[in-house]
Order: sequence, then structure tokens, then C-alpha cells
Amino acid sequence: MSATPSPSPSAAVPMPAGAPSWVTADLIAHTLRVWQRYYAEPLKPEDALAMIVGVSKLNRVISEGSGA
Repeated sequence: MSATPSPSPSAAVPMPAGAPSWVTADLIAHTLRVWQRYYAEPLKPEDALAMIVGVSKLNRVISEGSGA
């Protein structure tokens, strides 16, 4: 007996407008799952995108500053 696969968690997560091509619906969904517990208000995909892009920028600044 095989189990019916559950829908992808990103299936119901719309991609925010203007998202870079490397940001996927799965990454948005994962970010929402991880961070929602720390916020009283429901997070939106746009919030997740802002977090992802912010971390990307921080990583770039740190990498450039270390001479890497």
C-alpha cells in the first residue's frame, strides 16, 4: 500500500514580485516555517523574501570585508 504524497509545502506560497531568480518557492516556504514561531503576527511571503535578501546582502558584505 503506497501513501499518497502530500502537496509540496511551497504549493500554496505565492512568489513575491521582484524576487531574484535564485529564490524559490521552497525557500520562501522554508523561511516562513522556520521564522513564524518568533513572530506574533503572521508572516507573508514578502516578509520571507526581505529576510532572504537581507541575509544574502549581509553575507556579501562579510565576504567582501574578509578579503574572500
